Amino acid sequence: MSAPSATAGAASLHEYAITALDADLAVVRVKEDGTKYPMSEPLVDDDGQPILKDDGTQAWGWGHRIHQRATHQEIESWFGNGRRIGFGLICGKVSGRLEPPPEDPDGEPRLLGLEMVEWEQRERYDDFKDVARDIGMGDLVEWIESGYLSATPGGGVHTLIR
Repeated sequence: MSAPSATAGAASLHEYAITALDADLAVVRVKEDGTKYPMSEPLVDDDGQPILKDDGTQAWGWGHRIHQRATHQEIESWFGNGRRIGFGLICGKVSGRLEPPPEDPDGEPRLLGLEMVEWEQRERYDDFKDVARDIGMGDLVEWIESGYLSATPGGGVHTLIR
């Protein structure tokens, strides 16, 4: 996966969302109220027809995104105007790709999903890194960090692995 090019400054959120989608990651809009909860959207069936609740009103939700990635067209409509400030990624097999298993590069490809590892406290993550260095795995942790590392609002750390 290559990062978006920053020709006139920082890459846009739209560019980052497209890059994530092109890397087989499931992008979702999130509420911008600090909860990071996925935003609900109108639900439609396979023919694009609205799914209605028992009372006849439009059904809304986001749970289908754990099985179905957004399309480039949806990413464009969500982030193309530059007004959103963030997006989320759904972990698991929806953010997976077929790859040969690491222990047998010539073996039958299997689905590798995206997983998030979370440390609730930065101090615990720093302890983990110290232990990793002590047992000769510091380079691996640095490699994982170079792919993704984020601080959480509560003072923790997230990493993503596939």
